[in-house]
This record gives sequence, structure tokens and C-alpha cells, in this order.
Amino acid sequence: MSYLRNLKRIIRGGFVNFWRNKFVTVASVFVMTIALFVLGSLLYLGAMLDSELNQIKQRVDVNVYFTTDAPEDQILRLQSELESRSDVTAVEYTPQEEALANFRRENSEDDLVVQALEELESNPLGANLNIQATNPQQYEKIVSFVESSSVNQEIIDRINYYQNQQAINRLSKVVRSIDTFNFAIMVIFAIIAGLVVFNTSTHPKTKLPLWS
Repeated sequence: MSYLRNLKRIIRGGFVNFWRNKFVTVASVFVMTIALFVLGSLLYLGAMLDSELNQIKQRVDVNVYFTTDAPEDQILRLQSELESRSDVTAVEYTPQEEALANFRRENSEDDLVVQALEELESNPLGANLNIQATNPQQYEKIVSFVESSSVNQEIIDRINYYQNQQAINRLSKVVRSIDTFNFAIMVIFAIIAGLVVFNTSTHPKTKLPLWS
């Protein structure tokens, strides 16, 4: 019988404490629920942005465009040197004729471009090399290697690395800003939750009987 009496007292005491501290209890549950929801949402958003950034980085490559009079043997030599590097996964060579054919196909609906190409007596496009690195962070070293040779500088028209790198840097800054914002929000909610828990723990409570 004493067991049942103590159990009833514990249950009754729990309800009494809850009723006396109902506002603090409800506030604690509400704040913790909102904090967990916001935390989960921010973590999910951060993961989505990181995934999107990684996908963009995987799609980024480097194209080296050569002058129209660049000797093919020098281009192929550079291709071989790049393929021997451990930080390069693939190097695709596009000859002048194929580059022109691709350009015609991509602009087949632009009458002005088609007419301009027909009026030209020679191919205005040079060959190019498409370079894919094992890691997007390696492109800077690869481009420096390509530009380090004076022979390469004579036959290279342009390299599109710098335009791509600017886009990646801008996106990276956005991700870092969002991470900073997420951290600030989590700190604020942690402080609020801590204050609510502290207030709850210091609130007067009804003493419950010990088991006899």
C-alpha cells in the first residue's frame, strides 16, 4: 500500500509542479523545439549549399585556346606533358577544324554568325585543350605550369581559368557568409535555451517523498 501511496504522491507532485511552472515549462519546450527546428533547417541549408558548390567545382574545367598559326606538334607536346601530371585527370585536344564545326553547330540559328563565317576565307578559330584536374584547387598550379614556358606563351591565345575561378570564389564567399550566419543563430538560440533551463531549474519545486 505504501508503494501505491508514494506512486500517487509522485504523480500528483509532478502535475502540481507542472501546473505551478506551466509558463516556464511551456516556454522551455517551445524554445527548445524552435531551436532544434531552426538548427536542423540551417544544417540542411548548409549541406545543400556545400553540395551545390562541389557540383559546380566538378563542372569547372580549364580551356587553353591557341592562336590560329600554332603548330600542332607543339600543342600535342603540351598535351602529353599535362597528361603526365598527377594532378590532371584528362586532357582533350580539339583541332581547328573541329573547333570551327562545334562553333557552327552552336550558332546555327544565328544568321549573322553563319553569314560572317561564310564570308571569311580562313578558319578564325584556333585549336584548344580542355583540362580537367583531380581537384579544382589544383588548376592554379596547372595554369602556372602552362604559362611558365615561353614557347607556350607564343602559341597561347587565352586561358579561361581566371573567369571560372572568379565564379568559384564568389560562391565560396557566399557559403562562408551563410556558415557565419548559421553559427550566430545557433549561439543565440543556445543562450536563450540556457537561460530558460536555468530559470526552470531555480524555480521553487515541490519536494517529492522518497520510497519507503
